[in-house]
Amino acid sequence: MTHQLGPPLPIQHLHVYEDDDHHLGHNNNSKSQSSMVLMSHQHIIEAHPFLMNVLCKVYMAHNCLQLSTETRFTSFQLFHKCLSHYIYYTPTIHSGSGNGSRTGSEKGKGSQQPLLPLKHREQISDLACAAIFLSCKLCNEHRRIRDVINIQKVFEMNSETSRHDNKINDYGKVEPPSLDEHYWKKKEEMVQAEQMLLRMINFDVTVCYPHRIMIVVWEELVSMKNIDNGNDVWKQVLHMGWKRLNDSLFHVDSLMCHSSSLACAALSLAMEEKG
Repeated sequence: MTHQLGPPLPIQHLHVYEDDDHHLGHNNNSKSQSSMVLMSHQHIIEAHPFLMNVLCKVYMAHNCLQLSTETRFTSFQLFHKCLSHYIYYTPTIHSGSGNGSRTGSEKGKGSQQPLLPLKHREQISDLACAAIFLSCKLCNEHRRIRDVINIQKVFEMNSETSRHDNKINDYGKVEPPSLDEHYWKKKEEMVQAEQMLLRMINFDVTVCYPHRIMIVVWEELVSMKNIDNGNDVWKQVLHMGWKRLNDSLFHVDSLMCHSSSLACAALSLAMEEKG
């Protein structure tokens, strides 16, 4: 796997779609009039609770599988790259239309966030798990495909709900899937999802880790200021910077910055928070 100093993610697609004025909250008399709406990858993730729930579940799945920070970072990069292409070629996602959209009465109750059709939820769920499985192989932290399938079952990856607070504790209690026809079908679907993911990203699995850069910058700062590496305050700065980098996994815009810029920004935020 190649390491580079470029941005973790390339420039993402900007999604342009046609939407009616009343969907945008306008109250013009001519409701038949439509306008072109420009939405970024991040805007679409925030518009669909399911997509953000999947990201949260993927994050916790790595904790359950006891995977390293770099494996998790790789998994998120692969999934975001793939998701950008998937959204771009799936108009019903960025237009908010489809069988899973809420009805007008539901929108009138103050809930304007559209639901994704089950078909898309299942496909995105499979791609998310495929990203986990592929990142394990890329980072030499091999896990069985059955473990990933079990994770998908425990976290209910294709569910719209976000009730996953106790899923980490449930992971060790849930029985693995039986080796029946359903399991072998699911295994085949997982392999197909992995192949689809690789084709979507043009087999580009290059990864750059800002965590390594941040540690180097932190060590240089400690050295320049003649501070002991064991200083508790500076250890806390490093820990908080690490957390900020983990937060960036949920924000595509930050992942489109250069890894060195992302590392320095995370460290700078951590230093500001510590005063």
